[in-house]
Amino acid sequence: MENLKKSILLSIRNLHVYYYTPDGVVKAVSGVDLDVYHGEILALVGESGCGKTTLGYSILNLVPPPGRIVSGSIIFEGRDLTRLSRKELDEIRGKEITMIFQDPMASLNPVFRIGDQMIDVVVHKLRVDKAEARKIVLNALKAVRLPNPEEIMHRYPHELSGGMLQRVVIAMAISTKPKLVIADEPTTALDVTIQAAILKLLVELAREINTTVILITHNMGVVAEVADRVAVMYAGHIIEVGNVFDVFSKPLHPYTKGLLSCVPRVDIEVEALPTIGGDVPSLINPPPGCRFHPRCPYASEKCRREEPPMIEAEPDHFVKCWLYAKR
Repeated sequence: MENLKKSILLSIRNLHVYYYTPDGVVKAVSGVDLDVYHGEILALVGESGCGKTTLGYSILNLVPPPGRIVSGSIIFEGRDLTRLSRKELDEIRGKEITMIFQDPMASLNPVFRIGDQMIDVVVHKLRVDKAEARKIVLNALKAVRLPNPEEIMHRYPHELSGGMLQRVVIAMAISTKPKLVIADEPTTALDVTIQAAILKLLVELAREINTTVILITHNMGVVAEVADRVAVMYAGHIIEVGNVFDVFSKPLHPYTKGLLSCVPRVDIEVEALPTIGGDVPSLINPPPGCRFHPRCPYASEKCRREEPPMIEAEPDHFVKCWLYAKR
């Protein structure tokens, strides 16, 4: 991890992303700071509604209405993605940064054949002719271990299974050899055995082409298997960041501890899994101070009043919690 740290690919600073709804302003991402290093697989984890998907969409300025980036910067290789024009972003999207969505059909048009769609993307993004684009697409489909890739190219999306579609989407994402892939819950709709195969494939391909991956997930088992580092998100804040071994063996934040305690283990027999008490706070009217304090067994008066800073409690292990401020 030391080599990775020396080379930052993406740097997010003080990012705020809000949704303007009839019920009020949803502060989905509030003051997030996060660095992503060249060649790593960073897992962004947290329960549903914590803001992790919004954070992923923000990187490519794809936050759906009524949401928008309110303030902050997203620096990708010296360029602030929040300040680029639509034309400049189009040069980056699908070429330097690609995204794998939860639903493969979000990336595929049901009325066009698989091959035609992928070839169009490669022609547009890499500026090659159709013959060269076809070779690139065919090699990408082979790389994702799809049987009979020539035949797959002539099929429509509805003719493929969920697992095959997800492999097609991964092939599309890696065909341009991007510098960064954002994978948003890429195996949510698949069964467990297919999930494992797809994630293993994604990691192998990323290593082969030296691509950085941000993996957005709530599955801690997946994180333990594939990630180099972990960023834990809660109620719009990043509350812990560290390498995967440290976060799993020595979680610091009370929320991270609770999240890991909820994961079933085959080596320990329990009658019932523990749960994190209380409710997820409203992001329209989030609690003052630390956003986890209403559910935290260690909360003090200071936690209720003041938002904690991000603290390097141990080397390369950061936590947003007043318990570690004196350290």
